[in-house]
Amino acid sequence: MPQPRELLKAVILTVVTCGIYGIIWLAQLGSDIAQLRGDEQPPVTRDIILLFVTCGLWSFFIAYFWTTWLVEGIERQGGHPDRNLPVLALVLAFFTGPLGPKVLIQQTLNDHLNAQLRNHH
Repeated sequence: MPQPRELLKAVILTVVTCGIYGIIWLAQLGSDIAQLRGDEQPPVTRDIILLFVTCGLWSFFIAYFWTTWLVEGIERQGGHPDRNLPVLALVLAFFTGPLGPKVLIQQTLNDHLNAQLRNHH
């Protein structure tokens, strides 16, 4: 099961490394979403390759669909995420680039995981 990550640390590392850590963070988020769902969505390797091949345009696909898959995974586990998150992630991608959707996905994931931890104690 995925563990919550320090959001501020991930953002700072992404900025300080000029986005290199952002790719690592993206792979971690994709892996966390797939674990949460219990399947192979999102296809992390494919999406990271397409991110480079399309010179970053694939980040809009990632913003929308990865958030959609996250919402579905949370719902499968009995959670009640905001179903508007994919649209919000897409809008964020237009205004903030790929960093905004990653922050939204990480915060949503952290909220869900922390709620699960509280419910088990």
